Amino acid sequence: MTTITYETIIQYLMPKQNTFSLQPNIIMKSEDFSLFKDIFDDVFYRIGITSTHMGKNISLQNSVMYCIDSNYNNKDIETIVNTIPDDINKIVKELCINIFIFNFTNNTIECVYNGDYMNPWKPSIYLARYDEWWEPIVVKDLRVFSFSSPRANILKHNILNMDVYQYGTKDNIVINDNFNEIIKLDGFVNNIVVDADIDIDENEPFIKHDIPAIPTRGKMDKMKKDDLIVLCNSLNKVINIAKPTKKDLIDIILN
Repeated sequence: MTTITYETIIQYLMPKQNTFSLQPNIIMKSEDFSLFKDIFDDVFYRIGITSTHMGKNISLQNSVMYCIDSNYNNKDIETIVNTIPDDINKIVKELCINIFIFNFTNNTIECVYNGDYMNPWKPSIYLARYDEWWEPIVVKDLRVFSFSSPRANILKHNILNMDVYQYGTKDNIVINDNFNEIIKLDGFVNNIVVDADIDIDENEPFIKHDIPAIPTRGKMDKMKKDDLIVLCNSLNKVINIAKPTKKDLIDIILN
């Protein structure tokens, strides 16, 4: 026989509230997150997107499109739902990306990736989830992340230092961050370039890959030292200095 406690009565009378706005363009800063606020720094935020269309929950498809397409604001809903699959495993396979899921219902982090291991050099997007509703987690000028992108420290030092489970399981993800080994296995360096006018099909990947572009010296001057080290690694640059300064790292990258 189930024991009815005071807490059970309170939970029944006051069910948990959905903290997602479910309205377009409503922003919640990371410092106001109910969960995961210690993972993201204060430039990250969740943003509301159109969540339903003709009575169907399209928040997953719309969140993915928001992250990967710089021309998102010019997309109509029909184009989005006809372009992005409604199955998250199919999305990952067809777009060749990783999706990190920050579940605000049960305080867990999951990752969806294609293959035997998660490649952190591959483009990744961050999605918040509450029950079956989804929102993107982004920064103002960046919606796709990897070890070779700006703000790589959040992925490398925060997210991947947490328990991250394979999607739909309680098994921890398998990570391969050995850059040279990945090159041998996959045959390319991953860097997202989205063609907003191309449709997804099995013969034409929506996301293409190429060698990471080298930022200008001015942009690198504004980068953190850890991010410069990541960029050096992604470009296969050798750092022969025991304690390199930012100037040393920039010179190595540019030479």
